[in-house]
Amino acid sequence: MFLISTIKEPCGVHDSALVEFFEGKPPILALARQKSLDFYGIDPHTFELNQYSSFGTSSPIKKLSIYRPEEEVTDCIVALFQDNLVAFIKYSETKQRLVVLDKFVFESSSQEIGLETKSTMIRANVSNDHGITQPYIIFHTSHSFVTLVDLNAHYETYCQSSSASDSKKKRKLKQFTESTSVSSLGNIVVQDMATFNGVADCTLAVLYRDFQFNHSLRFYRIKSKSIEILKQHQPFSEPPSLLIKPKVGGIFVLSDIHIYYFISESASIMFESEDPELIKQDDAIVKRLYGEDFTDFIGESWYRYEEIDDSRILVISESGTTCLLHFDIDYKSLLSRKISVKSINLISLGKTTCPTSIIHVDYDLFFVSSSFSNSLLFTIRPSEPHINLMLSLNSSPPILDLIASAKACEGGPYGGALTSLQKPFVKFLDSSIVNYKCKPSEQSPHIILLSHDSALSRSDLAGSLSWSLTLVNSINMKPTDKIRMERPTDELIDILYLGSVEDYNDLFVVLKNGPDFLMMIQINDGKLNKVPLELRFSLDGEAQFHGISLLEIDAPTFYLTGNSNFAITLLKNESGFYCERVIESWWNSPTFSISSKPYLEGVIVCDAVKGLYHHSFNLKGWCNPQTLIPDTLFHKNHFISTFDIFVHHNSSYLIYGDISGKIGVINLDNPEPHPFVNLNEPVNTIKALRTSSKTESNKYVSPIAIVGTACGGVYSIGLFEEPKLHQKLHSKSLKVRQNLIEFNIETISANNEEEEETPGILNLLVYEQLHTEFSRKTSIPKSRRPSIDPVLLEEILSESTRITMTN
Repeated sequence: MFLISTIKEPCGVHDSALVEFFEGKPPILALARQKSLDFYGIDPHTFELNQYSSFGTSSPIKKLSIYRPEEEVTDCIVALFQDNLVAFIKYSETKQRLVVLDKFVFESSSQEIGLETKSTMIRANVSNDHGITQPYIIFHTSHSFVTLVDLNAHYETYCQSSSASDSKKKRKLKQFTESTSVSSLGNIVVQDMATFNGVADCTLAVLYRDFQFNHSLRFYRIKSKSIEILKQHQPFSEPPSLLIKPKVGGIFVLSDIHIYYFISESASIMFESEDPELIKQDDAIVKRLYGEDFTDFIGESWYRYEEIDDSRILVISESGTTCLLHFDIDYKSLLSRKISVKSINLISLGKTTCPTSIIHVDYDLFFVSSSFSNSLLFTIRPSEPHINLMLSLNSSPPILDLIASAKACEGGPYGGALTSLQKPFVKFLDSSIVNYKCKPSEQSPHIILLSHDSALSRSDLAGSLSWSLTLVNSINMKPTDKIRMERPTDELIDILYLGSVEDYNDLFVVLKNGPDFLMMIQINDGKLNKVPLELRFSLDGEAQFHGISLLEIDAPTFYLTGNSNFAITLLKNESGFYCERVIESWWNSPTFSISSKPYLEGVIVCDAVKGLYHHSFNLKGWCNPQTLIPDTLFHKNHFISTFDIFVHHNSSYLIYGDISGKIGVINLDNPEPHPFVNLNEPVNTIKALRTSSKTESNKYVSPIAIVGTACGGVYSIGLFEEPKLHQKLHSKSLKVRQNLIEFNIETISANNEEEEETPGILNLLVYEQLHTEFSRKTSIPKSRRPSIDPVLLEEILSESTRITMTN
């Protein structure tokens, strides 16, 4: 049986909404977090957030929408949960608390989950067979299916059941079919969708790509729960990223080099612009984002938007680039289906944060939620700097890596931080961190980071991301040296420290894409130096890598995983270092190998879908890979994201995590079906802890691993050792919190060069004291301060979220 102890609670915001629960009072800010739905009041004068209440959830909320029933004066929240549960939440005046009006699960077992697309929930007004318009919500959670839900039917059903009986019996969760319908959009991957305003029938615009990676736009007509295609538009010349619906008129589609404006089939466009960059092309008006004014937009992926008024829309990209979409489009002749387009412009305002949602709070006040970086409350000014930051809410970026000294590497492609969990503050921040390795030394330990350069330098690099290696002193967490890639397109993938290999203990090997996919780095006097490395073989141009691990046979041997897996040997002669491929070790992955770990005479290779393989070698060379644990033991359809190996009671075990949050432990000496636990958070990294061969008689739980998730949570995983305690906890479903996590840290003493082991302890009681001290520095009043996990420490904005001055 597993015991999960929280070290760091995720607090990123997945979505947000403004809701009017009280008649005649200002709206309340609703924030959907990983384990709760929190409500805040916004003070427009002091710009403080005062928490009113928190609504605990058993499953993460993916999307929020606001619905006001007919003849009602207050709002109702429609929440879409990760497990396809839909709940209607409203404030009850009689009960003086939040209540769940209705909840149901829509059928999705036969649909493929949209792993590469974002879940969508949009409002629409749909006409029935009698011409009566009713409010609907359209859900998209799988690749090519949408679900239509009649909102009035659910609310009326709740009112009737409530007035007919005052019974307090708990209503059963139902598969609601009378007011829902599921429709297929074809063999496509939906990227975004929106409905037209100002037309008779509800028209659904779907931005998609097909399985030949052609990106295009389709229009569908929705009537009486049925969907039929209206028009198929020509494919785009470049991948678009966002579909925008203005209050009236047509649809905007944004890419990094164009803005497209489409109208419905029943309307016509009158082109009245003198802008040379605004042209009419096929069935759309196209604004070309060319020239010096638009170089900052090249490579951007637009992600969220919020309407300000009839001519202005705030748009933010995944990297935090914030812009104002301003357009002059005449809708006076809308009844005659004629629309006059005069101008379309995209104006850069600066940097904010990596958004999950945008809310226009008041006149010039905006709130942008984020799960990858901090959520921000800011105002927009007409003069520079355009963005004036008012308040920052701490977040929990995805945990990318962990080491035993309790340092967490957090972030994503556009924002990140290196956090020391043993300290009461964040000591080092970078614009983005991909991976890192720690190297001990006599003077002070150093950390090497694979990172993106700050997005502020993108204009100098023609808009392309620049990659770099950064050396950091782990005592003061300050960068001391940096090496940039010669080609900004050289994406860094993984890094390997050769500290366990004699005569190689000051070297790092970096895995990247491209023909010269390996690079060697050495640290001398606190400086990063490239070491010449010759690759005496070539690769297929389609080779894609995901990780690199170290084996020790006769010479240092690297094992690379990806769509193909093979070993290469590091050798040295008078002219320097060179690598040779071990030909007989080459084999193709069934789908895609995520990583490998040394095990017995060889490695364990983990395929993301098909399970585990043992690739061994003997005196005759490398053997064919054998299935070690089939995918059937992973409960099927698990997309494994990470794993590690540890020894417990003289037996070898494997602990794995997948993108749905499941964690399992398998005995490698006797593989058999195994139980698992579900964190409901995608698992990014697992670091197994070294455990003793004997368990102390008074210790009921043995910690086996530290887990970091994509939601920013850090957890310890333990195993129960006492059968009686196992039965007691299982029968009564008790919750136990582990106070201490013990592990060893390898260090080098100051007097000699011999390695010694010193115990490192994470004491959660210390975290509670530190958090109390830092909570006083926030702008949330103490009396209404939310209860946050003790180990969540104060963070500041990363480089990618700091406000920049833009002309």
